[in-house]
Amino acid sequence: MKDIIKEELKRQGLSLRQFAKQNDLDYQVLLLVLNFYKVSRPVILKLAEILQKPELVYYYEKELQKRGKGRYNTQTKGGGL
Repeated sequence: MKDIIKEELKRQGLSLRQFAKQNDLDYQVLLLVLNFYKVSRPVILKLAEILQKPELVYYYEKELQKRGKGRYNTQTKGGGL
């Protein structure tokens, strides 16, 4: 999933920080979500919409399941929102 995002940002010539600022996303929260320290489906949905990459939602859910943080287990490392 992160590779898809990195590739798209590279194509646009943006850093993650620049992308977050342009799209009114909190950079720190975005990092936590992308590194799976925080579970936030709304952030992933917004990211998928902005990048026009709906498959990001699927990859995110799949990775959450592998890490035991899937739809029915929403515990987060470091607390919730």
